[in-house]
Amino acid sequence: MIKSFVNIKHYKNDISDIEIGAGEVVSIENNKSMPDSKGNHVQLASVVIKAADETISVNLWGRWRFMSGLLDIGSVVNIINAKSRDFDESKSVNVLDGALMGYIVLAPDQLIDATKMASVAIRHDHFCFFKYHLRRMRVENVVNYYIIKGNIIGEVFDDFIADINEFDFDESFKKHFDGQKMRFLGVQHIPPTKNIKTEVKKDMANLTDWYLNGDFKDYQALLEPHFISPKYGLQGRMDILFKPLTNTRPRIIELKSGRFPDARHEAWIHHKFQVLAYDFIHDSVYADSADSYLLYSGASDPERKLTLPLELKRDFILLRNKMIAYEKSYTGFDFETMRSFCRDPKACSKCPPYQKKSCDEVFKLFDALSDDERIYYFSFYKMVECERAVAAARNGQLWDDAAENKYKMTNMIITDFDRSGA
Repeated sequence: MIKSFVNIKHYKNDISDIEIGAGEVVSIENNKSMPDSKGNHVQLASVVIKAADETISVNLWGRWRFMSGLLDIGSVVNIINAKSRDFDESKSVNVLDGALMGYIVLAPDQLIDATKMASVAIRHDHFCFFKYHLRRMRVENVVNYYIIKGNIIGEVFDDFIADINEFDFDESFKKHFDGQKMRFLGVQHIPPTKNIKTEVKKDMANLTDWYLNGDFKDYQALLEPHFISPKYGLQGRMDILFKPLTNTRPRIIELKSGRFPDARHEAWIHHKFQVLAYDFIHDSVYADSADSYLLYSGASDPERKLTLPLELKRDFILLRNKMIAYEKSYTGFDFETMRSFCRDPKACSKCPPYQKKSCDEVFKLFDALSDDERIYYFSFYKMVECERAVAAARNGQLWDDAAENKYKMTNMIITDFDRSGA
C-alpha cells in the first residue's frame, strides 16, 4: 500500500489542503446532507478511512459522490488534494468537484494501462465498458493492417529522432517491416509492400517537417519511456517525452497514424484519454507539469496541443475506478451480466458502425451456444479471471516489500557477474 500520511497546508483563510495518502475504508454513507460555502444544503456521500493510524471522515462532493457505489468495506483508496473548511465544525475533509478539484483513487496499487483506459472511449460523450470487456476476453480481433502500419511508422520515427544525421528511411523501413511480418498472418486485405512503404514514407514526411520546423534543440528526447504511478493507479509507455534542458515545460508526445479529427474536435476522445493517463503519470513522477500533444502523422500539420480540463480529469479517474470495481465482479461473470453492459440503447446508437457490428456478432455467437457450452466457456473464463485477480493482488504486495527483500528476490534471478572487464 502507498505510504499514508496526514499533513495540513493552509493556503486560504477558509480552505486548506489536506494530504492524506492511502487508507482503508471502514464505513460508507451514501446520503449525507451538508451546507456548502453559501449555506445551502447539498447531497453528498461520505466515507471513513483509516490512514496513518488515524480515522478520517472524507466527504465526496459533486460527481465524486457516485464513488460510494464502487466502494466496499476494506477497499483501499488514495485521497489526493483533499480540502478542509475552517467553517466546518465536523472537522471532516473533502474531495471537491470544480475549481478546487480533488481525487479519490480506488485500489491505487492496481495499475491500469493507459491504452486500456483509451479502450473504453467511443465518442466524446460515450464510454463503452462492453468494448473493453470484449478485448479482455480476446473475442474482438484488435490486430489489423492499420494498427501494424501505425507500429511501423512509430518505430521508423523513433529511428529518425534517435539519430537524425544518420537516419536512412529505406533501411529503417525494411528493418521494422520485416519485424512485423509475423503479425500480418491472419490479417486480411494487406496491400502490396510497395504501397505500404509509400504510405509510411508519406506520413514520415509530415513528421519530419514537424520536427525540423520545431524548436527542440533545448530538449532531451526520451523514446518510449515506461512509467508507473502508484499515486493514481496507472501505468503506460509514452511515445516520446521531451525533457527540457532549460527552464521550459516538458512535452508529452503521443503519435497516431489513424484518421485525424475535423475542425470541430482537437482530438478523438480515446486518443485524449490515453494522453490524459500520461499526464497523470507524469504528474506523479516529476515535480514540473507537462504540455501534452498528439501527432496525427497522416496530416500535413500533425500537431494537436491538448487542453485537459478538470472535469475531464475527474471523469477519467471515475472511469478508472469503475474499471477496477468491474474487474472485481468479473470473477463471478456470466453472459447476462456481460449483456447488461449494453443496456442503454441511446448510448449504443452513438457507437460507430464497425463497433456496433462487432457487438452484434458477439451476441449472435453467445446466443447460439447450448447450455453446456455456456457452462464450459464461462467456467473456463472464470478460472482465467481468478488467476488475474490473484496476480493483481500479488503485484500490489510490491509496494509493501522492503528494499532488502526486493534485492534478495533480484539476486535469485540475476546471478553475479565478473565486473573486472577481463
